[in-house]
Amino acid sequence: MLQLAPDATDVAMAIYSGLYNIGIGGGALLGNQVMHDLGLSTLGLPVPPFATIGLMFFLYIHLRYGKNAFLGKSRFLPLNTLIFRYQTNHG
Repeated sequence: MLQLAPDATDVAMAIYSGLYNIGIGGGALLGNQVMHDLGLSTLGLPVPPFATIGLMFFLYIHLRYGKNAFLGKSRFLPLNTLIFRYQTNHG
Protein backbone atom coordinates (compact mmCIF):
# COMPACT_ATOMS: atom_id res chain seq x y z
CA MET A 1 0.00 0.00 0.00
CA LEU A 2 2.80 2.42 0.85
CA GLN A 3 4.51 1.64 -2.45
CA LEU A 4 1.43 2.76 -4.35
CA ALA A 5 0.79 5.91 -2.32
CA PRO A 6 3.86 6.90 -0.26
CA ASP A 7 2.22 10.17 0.77
CA ALA A 8 -0.68 8.34 2.50
CA THR A 9 1.19 6.90 5.47
CA ASP A 10 -1.41 8.23 7.91
CA VAL A 11 -4.17 6.32 6.11
CA ALA A 12 -2.10 3.13 6.05
CA MET A 13 -1.37 3.42 9.77
CA ALA A 14 -5.07 4.00 10.50
CA ILE A 15 -5.99 0.88 8.52
CA TYR A 16 -3.37 -1.26 10.27
CA SER A 17 -4.36 0.12 13.66
CA GLY A 18 -8.02 -0.60 12.99
CA LEU A 19 -7.28 -4.18 11.90
CA TYR A 20 -5.13 -4.71 14.98
CA ASN A 21 -7.90 -3.44 17.25
CA ILE A 22 -10.47 -5.65 15.51
CA GLY A 23 -8.21 -8.64 16.26
CA ILE A 24 -7.92 -7.68 19.92
CA GLY A 25 -11.67 -7.14 20.25
CA GLY A 26 -12.48 -10.39 18.43
CA GLY A 27 -10.12 -12.34 20.65
CA ALA A 28 -11.62 -10.80 23.77
CA LEU A 29 -15.13 -11.58 22.57
CA LEU A 30 -14.28 -15.18 21.71
CA GLY A 31 -12.43 -15.64 24.99
CA ASN A 32 -15.38 -14.27 26.93
CA GLN A 33 -17.82 -16.60 25.18
CA VAL A 34 -15.64 -19.67 25.68
CA MET A 35 -15.03 -18.85 29.32
CA HIS A 36 -18.71 -18.12 29.93
CA ASP A 37 -20.01 -21.27 28.21
CA LEU A 38 -17.26 -23.82 28.87
CA GLY A 39 -15.25 -22.47 31.80
CA LEU A 40 -11.75 -21.18 32.39
CA SER A 41 -10.04 -24.55 31.98
CA THR A 42 -11.07 -24.76 28.30
CA LEU A 43 -10.00 -21.24 27.35
CA GLY A 44 -7.07 -22.47 25.23
CA LEU A 45 -9.10 -24.88 23.09
CA PRO A 46 -10.07 -22.47 20.27
CA VAL A 47 -6.50 -21.16 19.89
CA PRO A 48 -4.89 -23.92 17.72
CA PRO A 49 -7.42 -23.71 14.86
CA PHE A 50 -7.06 -19.92 14.67
CA ALA A 51 -3.26 -20.16 14.84
CA THR A 52 -3.26 -22.77 12.07
CA ILE A 53 -5.54 -20.66 9.88
CA GLY A 54 -3.37 -17.62 10.49
CA LEU A 55 -0.18 -19.51 9.63
CA MET A 56 -1.73 -20.93 6.47
CA PHE A 57 -2.92 -17.46 5.42
CA PHE A 58 0.54 -16.01 6.06
CA LEU A 59 2.27 -18.73 4.06
CA TYR A 60 -0.20 -18.34 1.18
CA ILE A 61 0.34 -14.58 0.98
CA HIS A 62 4.09 -14.96 1.40
CA LEU A 63 4.45 -17.61 -1.27
CA ARG A 64 1.91 -16.08 -3.65
CA TYR A 65 3.12 -12.50 -3.65
CA GLY A 66 6.74 -12.77 -2.48
CA LYS A 67 9.34 -13.46 -5.16
CA ASN A 68 11.62 -16.41 -4.44
CA ALA A 69 10.43 -16.49 -0.83
CA PHE A 70 12.66 -19.30 0.36
CA LEU A 71 15.74 -18.04 -1.47
CA GLY A 72 16.02 -14.94 0.71
CA LYS A 73 14.79 -12.59 -2.03
CA SER A 74 11.28 -12.07 -0.74
CA ARG A 75 9.67 -8.68 -0.45
CA PHE A 76 8.06 -9.66 2.84
CA LEU A 77 10.18 -12.03 4.91
CA PRO A 78 13.71 -13.08 4.02
CA LEU A 79 13.53 -16.58 5.48
CA ASN A 80 17.04 -17.41 4.34
CA THR A 81 18.41 -14.45 6.32
CA LEU A 82 16.42 -15.39 9.41
CA ILE A 83 17.68 -18.99 9.30
CA PHE A 84 21.27 -17.79 8.86
CA ARG A 85 20.97 -15.38 11.79
CA TYR A 86 19.47 -18.11 13.99
CA GLN A 87 22.27 -20.52 13.13
CA THR A 88 25.02 -17.99 13.81
CA ASN A 89 23.46 -16.90 17.11
CA HIS A 90 22.61 -20.40 18.42
CA GLY A 91 25.49 -22.56 17.43
